[in-house]
Amino acid sequence: MILSELRLYVRSFWPDWISRMSGIVSVALLTWSAFWNMRITREEVFIGAVLSYVLASFRVWQLESRLTTRIYADIIFDYLRTSHANIFTTAGLALRLNEPEKLVVRGLHRLKRLQIVRDNGDRGWLYVPANAMAIESQFRRLFPEKQESA
Repeated sequence: MILSELRLYVRSFWPDWISRMSGIVSVALLTWSAFWNMRITREEVFIGAVLSYVLASFRVWQLESRLTTRIYADIIFDYLRTSHANIFTTAGLALRLNEPEKLVVRGLHRLKRLQIVRDNGDRGWLYVPANAMAIESQFRRLFPEKQESA
């Protein structure tokens, strides 16, 4: 079990070029040392390795976090389109979806940026079907795909 999780952890670095290349800090220190005949202390190499690890781990977390937010926004959007609930609370929605409230909040904030829901203060959240119509009719995507350069 731990071995398979470790394998998944290492594999999660592959899609992100910055994570894979974050070891560049250590390589830069060694190259700098070689070209300018400067000695690099163990502490400097250690600091470079720690910085590389922190950067790579952050990037992997960031990509996973964005994916999770997108998934929960999509789940919530599908629920709101079919449930006809206009005003709802975060806790109530989490209970209905049987999902953790913390993740439901992340999805709601993503939908808020798209103006599909509005924070209605003490009353909870307000679903705005008119703003969702462009996405429902596929004139606009819930999550626009990245533009690829030709």
